[in-house]
Amino acid sequence: MTAPLVLLHRLPGAAAPVPDGELLRRYAESRDEAAFAELVRRNGPLVLRACRNVLHNPADADDAFQSTFIRLARHATGRTRAASVAGWLHTVAVRSAGKIRRSAARRQKRESANRERPAPSPADDTLWAELRERIDAELARLPEVYRLPLLLCYVQGLSYADAARRLGCSPGALRGRLERGREQLRGRLGRWGLPAVLVVVGGTAPVVSAGLRESTLAAVRGATSVVGGWAKWTAAFVLVAAAVAGAGLAGFHASGAPPEPPATASKATQTERSEKGEPVAKSDAAGDPLPVGALARMGSSRFHHGSNIHRLTVSRDGKWAVSYGSHTGYRVWELATGREQVPKGMPANARFTGSMGGMSAAVQWEAAVAPFGDRVVAVVPDREKPLTRVLDVVTGEEVARVPASLAHVLTRPLVTSDREPELSVNGKWMLWTHTTSDNNAAKKTVYAADLTAKEPRPVVFAEVGDGPLFGLTPAANGRAVLMHFQSTYEVWDMEKRAATLKVPVEGGGNLLGHALLSPDGQTLAVVQPGAATFQLWDVATKKQLPAPAEPFRDRVDVRDFSPDGKLVLGSNPDGALRMWEVATGKKVRDYGGLAHGAWAAAFAPDGKRIVTARLDDVNVIDVATGKPVHDFGGHTSSLHEVLFIADGRLLTSAGSALLWDPRIGRKLGVFREHGGLGGLSVSRAGALIATTGGDQKARLWSATTLTELRAIDLKGLTGHSTDFSPDGKELIVGGNEPGIRVFDTATGQPVRVVAAGEVANWVRFTPDGQWVVFRQWSDKTKVRVWDRAADKEVLTFDAGGGFIYTLDLSPDGRLLAAGGKDGHARVFDLRNGKQVGEFDTNLRPAPSEHNANSVYAVAFSPDGRLLAVGGADGVVRMQELATGGERLRFSGHRGAVLELAFSPDGALLVSGSGDRSAVTWDATGAGLPIDPKHQPKDAADAWARLSDRDAAVGFGAVRYLASRPVDAVALAKGVRPVPPADPKVVAGLVGKLGSEDFVTREQSEKELVALGEGAADGLRAALAQATDAESRQRLTKLLAPLGGPVRTGDRLRALRAVEVLERVGTAEAREALRVWSGGARGAELTEAARAAVARLDARSAAPKGFKELPKR
Repeated sequence: MTAPLVLLHRLPGAAAPVPDGELLRRYAESRDEAAFAELVRRNGPLVLRACRNVLHNPADADDAFQSTFIRLARHATGRTRAASVAGWLHTVAVRSAGKIRRSAARRQKRESANRERPAPSPADDTLWAELRERIDAELARLPEVYRLPLLLCYVQGLSYADAARRLGCSPGALRGRLERGREQLRGRLGRWGLPAVLVVVGGTAPVVSAGLRESTLAAVRGATSVVGGWAKWTAAFVLVAAAVAGAGLAGFHASGAPPEPPATASKATQTERSEKGEPVAKSDAAGDPLPVGALARMGSSRFHHGSNIHRLTVSRDGKWAVSYGSHTGYRVWELATGREQVPKGMPANARFTGSMGGMSAAVQWEAAVAPFGDRVVAVVPDREKPLTRVLDVVTGEEVARVPASLAHVLTRPLVTSDREPELSVNGKWMLWTHTTSDNNAAKKTVYAADLTAKEPRPVVFAEVGDGPLFGLTPAANGRAVLMHFQSTYEVWDMEKRAATLKVPVEGGGNLLGHALLSPDGQTLAVVQPGAATFQLWDVATKKQLPAPAEPFRDRVDVRDFSPDGKLVLGSNPDGALRMWEVATGKKVRDYGGLAHGAWAAAFAPDGKRIVTARLDDVNVIDVATGKPVHDFGGHTSSLHEVLFIADGRLLTSAGSALLWDPRIGRKLGVFREHGGLGGLSVSRAGALIATTGGDQKARLWSATTLTELRAIDLKGLTGHSTDFSPDGKELIVGGNEPGIRVFDTATGQPVRVVAAGEVANWVRFTPDGQWVVFRQWSDKTKVRVWDRAADKEVLTFDAGGGFIYTLDLSPDGRLLAAGGKDGHARVFDLRNGKQVGEFDTNLRPAPSEHNANSVYAVAFSPDGRLLAVGGADGVVRMQELATGGERLRFSGHRGAVLELAFSPDGALLVSGSGDRSAVTWDATGAGLPIDPKHQPKDAADAWARLSDRDAAVGFGAVRYLASRPVDAVALAKGVRPVPPADPKVVAGLVGKLGSEDFVTREQSEKELVALGEGAADGLRAALAQATDAESRQRLTKLLAPLGGPVRTGDRLRALRAVEVLERVGTAEAREALRVWSGGARGAELTEAARAAVARLDARSAAPKGFKELPKR
């Protein structure tokens, strides 16, 4: 019988439906995931309708839906005798939805501003919403003997015959229960003044989306186990329309589901719900919505600008901060929360982002953004008229318009030396420059416009000659303006339009100084070129004030004056931020904790907070205490390590190390720092954690308690990378000095030094422990492979890419992936250094070198099927190794993806980013929508698509079949294991490959080709022993197509079928895999099936979960 015919005989609809109780028994006793998925398919529409009738926010209704099925999973053993659980589920759904609604009401009452709810659909007005809710509440109060028939017939749409079979009664008995149930419900509705006609009006239950079904199964999985014990869920769903027969209830009609609003659950609320096993919130601890496909976020990307910040300003009302970066333009932040304010109502040319200029003309922005009075505004030139508009970036409202074109300074690329417009914080002046040429002589003019006037018009403020103007900054009060010329710093009176103070520029050469005017325009701070201190001048008296005490040892930058002008801030490149009194020059205090320096700083108007910029992040510190005002629960800088422990916990590192539950983003512990964390590694068994730091020590920690076990003196080495041997007995450390140090983990004593003459900044053991792989410090395109026991080089090869940022070894140690500066990820055979795959992450057309999408992170999945690739664009791409194509991608980071790690079972993928956050993704792709063109029509179509070389098409087929276990197993039985070739025949033919007779050699090769993969194991053994060149050449040629990275047709289908069955994971699927694993050794299908069986067995035997850390 052909596979399609077998499938027809085994479709679920061909036999009487299994009772709900029996499905629950299978789930309770053997965790039969397909059985539970069938319960969700059967009863999901009923549960969702009940939830939506109580909760009009679709996101809340989805949460109640998930909570209902979590309770069913937890009470499975008590419901195994039930013919149907529809009645029980309906009651639980009504109650769960009620609890969520009451909790939401309390939360809204506490919060100062309620979350905006989506408007109801035309058919879903308030009256009908209340009626449906009341009908559900009264249904839930009916005895189950009457409630269940009503739900089966009027909500699930079963015919009387089908409902009777489901309940195990006769159709006559069913009709009697229906009639009595309707009468009781009429009586209950009558108490509320509702007409009895409501009971006999037809309606339908909503369709449960695939995303909700899959996220529900994931939530059930997370509530009944933990990461380390997760099994691959399979959703055995058959998408059928719910046909409603006969009369029903008007209250059973469900409204359509509008788009989900962003969830805003607090951190405490999320943790509380997680501990109760309720659905994971759709937002992170800060209340920001999670990206599509994400399960949790650790840390926050609030206040993350995205490129180095060079300027900061704060609005006069203290509500907004504006940061400017050279590669990303302006960003506007809500100072109280760190949320970015996305400009509203801006015209197309009001750009707020840009790209690197490289060696080409520099990029300039088409809008200038700055605080202006109590607003933050954008200055936007009109593209067609000589007109410039000033727009409120929060509301989009036009604040003013000036009849002058500023396109010459606000249009890219920048081809002028003129200054872009500057605005006074008090909301009065806008100033800019324009250079013209007259008789071959340049003339620079400073223009000013009073934006408080009814019709602002530009006036000439000053003619300043043809020399460069390095700075043009109005005082906050709008009464003075500071101009920085090549030879002087000058303060001009805005009304008199004349200079009131001129301070000569001292020295200089190639260096450039700068100056800053106090908010009241009365004090001028001047940093002379190359100076380690600064001068303070009284503008009115033109006298210099006392010099600042305790100046920095090297270069200084003046950052800001306090709002009252009595204090001044300065910083230097070492990271210190210092405050002085203006009148006396006395040092007030230093503000530490700024590892990369305060690149910009500004006082908030209340004088109690300082907003600082450090590289690409904005921070707010308390003036009195020096402590951060905001704590978003994660790291305060870019993540450079993410690692899973064997039990499923996650380690992240960004100068310090944190421990997390990655399912919900909950922080579990913190490691004590030791001079800034450098290397971080976890032993294979998950018992030990190693860290290295700037204190030139390696520390070993208990992964269970996070207590330090011992500190190892690295003898002057600053460790950059560490790794444990497979047995956990040795630790290798590479760093800034030649030689890879090897230590005994039990004693902490040095064992030996390997590769003594090499400086390595990335070191790894191969899975068998025989080789050490490292990246050479002096040439970051070279990968070295070293024999650990013999202490000699095995192989050196060039990994390409111009500059290698990241490396990873495949689980079997056969492959190495490298990510480079050129935006490519390359895969190499570690045995010979030959490239076997390449993935290009760049946009088309191909970029120039300066703006390539550098690949900073690569990670092999535990099953070896996928390579996750992360780069500068913040996107994670899942590449299929079998075809070299992209299966899917995850987007949502605000910065580059710098690190990637799969959970031990492969169900999760965590990405660490330059935006200071780590995101947990569902690596199975269940949370992502499927492109309609990749959605199979039926099981037979999906089976055919498994052979498609397009990775996305093939993955769509994998997901489809994995959600239909019965169909998948039936179709897979049509694939036979690879028959082994007779070893004697193979040996004889191999022996003839070295024959002196050409015809004999050709005929032997032809016969070996005919044996196919059945001879693969013998061919590989022969190649390892072959000595003559002719035999080696022919054997290599024979093996090439058997293990090549690009596969098509039946071989590709077979490999993907193994993945389908591993995802299904049922007893029938495991048996099919075991049959395949019994095929010819060395054959692709045999080895893939054998590995899948081993992983499934390991998951079944793995301990469930991890222990909580002890309270400290």
